[in-house]
Amino acid sequence: GGGNNVYDEELAERLGRAEGNGLSAYILMQRILSPTHRAHVLRNGECSEADTLSELGIYGIYLSDNGREIINRCSGALVRTKLASSNEGGVTAGYSCLSTPYLT
Repeated sequence: GGGNNVYDEELAERLGRAEGNGLSAYILMQRILSPTHRAHVLRNGECSEADTLSELGIYGIYLSDNGREIINRCSGALVRTKLASSNEGGVTAGYSCLSTPYLT
């Protein structure tokens, strides 16, 4: 996320305009529709309740030298929560916030 995701009709329109190597600028992925939950959101000093969804990001490290694997392991994770109506998810872009998972 962060302003570069396109979906549905907008995606079809952009791909229709792309020519030649322009298609290589896109990565097509199946969209995951997460369940939503109500949460309190604090924005610009005001608290409100909204439909949100949370996304889990798993990060990894991969390092190789001439095809020889040196490191290949998980390096961390984070959970971000955003408004369910948002197509973006970037924390630094202001679309979401970092969250702490509640494990049950």
